[in-house]
Amino acid sequence: MIYTGSRLRAGVAVALTSLALLIGLRSLAGTSQRFVQNPAEAPSRTVVLEKLWEVGGFSEAPEEFFGVIVALDTDSRGNVYLLDKQLSDVRVFDADGRYVRTLGGEGEGPGEFRQPGSLCVLPDDQLCVLQTNPTRRSLFTPDGIYAGELARPAPLDTLQQFYGLHVEGDVIAAQGLSTTVGEDAMESRGGLYRYAQGDSVAVQIAPTYRRFDFAAKVIREMDGLTSTQWCLGQDGRLYWVDGGDYTIRVWDPAGRPELTIARAFEHLRRSKEDKARVEDGYRRGGGTESVTIEVEDFARDVAWMVGAPGGGLWVSSSRSNLDLPEGAMARVDVYGKDGVLTEELTLRGEGRFGADRLYVEGDRLYVLRHAADAFRAWQATLAWNRGADGDETSSDEEPEPMSVICYRLPGVRSRR
Repeated sequence: MIYTGSRLRAGVAVALTSLALLIGLRSLAGTSQRFVQNPAEAPSRTVVLEKLWEVGGFSEAPEEFFGVIVALDTDSRGNVYLLDKQLSDVRVFDADGRYVRTLGGEGEGPGEFRQPGSLCVLPDDQLCVLQTNPTRRSLFTPDGIYAGELARPAPLDTLQQFYGLHVEGDVIAAQGLSTTVGEDAMESRGGLYRYAQGDSVAVQIAPTYRRFDFAAKVIREMDGLTSTQWCLGQDGRLYWVDGGDYTIRVWDPAGRPELTIARAFEHLRRSKEDKARVEDGYRRGGGTESVTIEVEDFARDVAWMVGAPGGGLWVSSSRSNLDLPEGAMARVDVYGKDGVLTEELTLRGEGRFGADRLYVEGDRLYVLRHAADAFRAWQATLAWNRGADGDETSSDEEPEPMSVICYRLPGVRSRR
């Protein structure tokens, strides 16, 4: 974001983290070894998911009362960790959905958080909870005991912010950056890194640099971090999308450039309402009254991706979920480890892509029901408490309480 005039310093102080997140990641280390061009069409298949358990919703159990769950991970025993950003705690359930314990709580003391953003289970089953403002990396033992702060290998130990920690097997991937604010511009440097637990040095996969000139008075959507996304596959491969096209770069488990996946795809044009929502997201928080927001006319081709069970990749495109049949939760493009598109898979079960968040862990698929509504309602409440105009009238209806559903994926072998 760009801040001008008398609001420059105040705007930077309020939204420095948001500014840092809008960093374009354009320069990738190395070049891909192979290019796999996939066709527009693929065989289709539908699977019915087996529901194993559900927690939350209208349950009267106090441990199943959720605010806004923003992250989920599992450990080697199948325990499920749910990070509640609104309530600033972590709820732990076992593999069968039985409540185990609650970690954290709102505060500044050891093992406490304030609106934490993500969590991750490390290879030794320790839990790390990330908080960005102020930066904290709280560790808990497998038994739930606070164990201090997560150590960071060089050069991650010199970065101001530490985002998006992900683990698969022995591979740890993290995103970090440092930001400096001058009289005329703001500069951010950092990157995407991978390492193994205990390493003293992390390898930089994707270096980052971005300069924001305050006098330009223009924010371009495709210059920001929102134009990029990445994930770790269940086999340790790293998948990366930079920009709006259906093009995915892949690094092998050792961190070497392996291939680029592409698919013939017709871009989806955004409606005026969709573009207005994107612009509103940039303007939220104030300080951009005199700034032009340049929003893309087309949605990003890759809307979401996650490591596929057993290896490979699942991708949901901007068009995947436009015409879902009744009873279907989501449709994904399924890629093998070789980058070849094998099928379009429709998942049948409770939930709806977009309104709910999906996580794949081994042979389980977890659905955070009503995630989008819960987050919007909470943000509206925060805005109203700050005195922001208009937000308090965004909705007169209370959203349905969040719940978590655990499904078994048919035909997938458990890794536990």
